[in-house]
Amino acid sequence: MSLSTLIAVRNADNRDSRDYFQISPTEDYIAKLTLAHQNRIVMPTMADKKTWYSITGVNLFHDLLSRSRMTEIQTENGIQQMFVEDDMYRYSDNTLQAISDYLLDEFNAVYDYYIHKSEVEENPNLRIDNYHGKIKNGVMDNSGNGGYFRYFSSLKMRQQDGTYKYVPLNQMLWAWSKFDYDNGGNQMETRLKQLRNTLFGDKEALFDAINATL
Repeated sequence: MSLSTLIAVRNADNRDSRDYFQISPTEDYIAKLTLAHQNRIVMPTMADKKTWYSITGVNLFHDLLSRSRMTEIQTENGIQQMFVEDDMYRYSDNTLQAISDYLLDEFNAVYDYYIHKSEVEENPNLRIDNYHGKIKNGVMDNSGNGGYFRYFSSLKMRQQDGTYKYVPLNQMLWAWSKFDYDNGGNQMETRLKQLRNTLFGDKEALFDAINATL
């Protein structure tokens, strides 16, 4: 990754240049749109600065949303590829794969939190404020932010009747961890393994849920 600085906009005809304060809002918009199209993340512009920055090294999403998608169908002549129309607009598989990877990263962070929870209970000096829950009588409550998803607090998943319903992931985590706390249990690892199988066991279903959520 690298950081680039936009100092000025140059006129290709006469090679004159103007800094950020001198360009028009339209030129500002076009410049940033061009950088985004070139996979550059545009940093916020400070009100009193004549320069601003962009970051390279990350592939941004450039999806043209469509309700049509390519699928394989068994016909008399064998497997044929054809376009079908969906009920909703669909992101590309590359985008959905990237978002599913983000979701997996978040899940792994939550899983890691509960795997090491007992270590922190036994060694309270390892506790981090806000990240871990409060420890009382050697037991940590479920108030720690580390035990919940940051961005994927819920997913819109297809039900058996074909409709979509939001599945409140963080509410589930809260209820499970609260039950363990109130009853002296420690079943979060088992529950999270089951949740991982539900979320990531079927790639097509996961892509469908992420697409509906977006």
